[in-house]
Amino acid sequence: MAEGTEEAVFTLLEPGADANYQVNPEANSGTFTIVETPADAPAEPITDSRFDAIGDTIATATATGLSVANSMVTIEAAINGNYFDSSRTITDNTEDVDMYSVDLSAGDVLRLDVDAQINSEESPDTVLQVFDADGNIVAQSDDDFAPDELFAPGRRDSYIEFTPEADGTYYVGVSSFGNGSFDFFENDDGTLRNSPYDPNVAGSGSGRSDGPYTLNLSLNEAPSSAATEIPASTGEGPTVSIAATPATYDSSDNLIANALVQYTPERRNASILTVGIDVEGEIPEEGIEAYLTSDIDLSSIFSTRSPFSSEGKDVQSAVYDDRWRRDHKLYPRACCGLHGR
Repeated sequence: MAEGTEEAVFTLLEPGADANYQVNPEANSGTFTIVETPADAPAEPITDSRFDAIGDTIATATATGLSVANSMVTIEAAINGNYFDSSRTITDNTEDVDMYSVDLSAGDVLRLDVDAQINSEESPDTVLQVFDADGNIVAQSDDDFAPDELFAPGRRDSYIEFTPEADGTYYVGVSSFGNGSFDFFENDDGTLRNSPYDPNVAGSGSGRSDGPYTLNLSLNEAPSSAATEIPASTGEGPTVSIAATPATYDSSDNLIANALVQYTPERRNASILTVGIDVEGEIPEEGIEAYLTSDIDLSSIFSTRSPFSSEGKDVQSAVYDDRWRRDHKLYPRACCGLHGR
């Protein structure tokens, strides 16, 4: 009878009073995996290096090892170019494309989450694309967040949920902004204002940034984030209060409404909600974390990218309610984590 993948952990027992040794608390465990067959064994971790170990094209794509038995894979890599391997096309940093392969069945749900600027502003502004075996784009993302990363720091990461209509091998390309095919780069006459890469030709495009990123892949795994736990107040410390000011401006920054307007005649108008934070009392050196609640799903009316924050305050993430448990979706209620100093 198949038992599936199992994991076992060894630990050292704490020695008795008469023992002549002690246990290192920071190195006191060993973990191993038990599988039914060799094919069920988890894939070896994929890592990049300064030698750009990840393939650049469909023909040289790096296999992710994602499968039903290995349904979650994390890859640490970088947009960093190839300067050293003369057997491959030499590319500079911003020309680099990291291409990965995944085997999918019709109806599978592939979730791809790139974390780059959410971790560091020095990381690249990524573009994420999925290709079929013929090199056709079947899904793409520029500035999108995973469901559990709404309102998080970093405004330029990428996220895709893709369901294929046919069995086959699909290819995931990670590049930097500018090095991808999007309608907003197309002129009225059909020419392009950028140089998107050809997934079959290394070094064929050009991006604008480089650096490390993390690619998280999952297969048929529903989002697992829970509702946000908001700690109860202790009744101590400084007093925090807020005021909200809605406004809508035209393209010349003229005020046209003292309200948030969903639809305006001009495309370049902007509705902005300004939340003012006032703190009465001394703020601890480590800062304070305040939570803003709302009775609506903010993602239905606001951009869910990182809000702009003035100096001294940082928006950390979104606050979620518990409806995700019913339909595996996350509903942001408000921004949280305002660190005042």
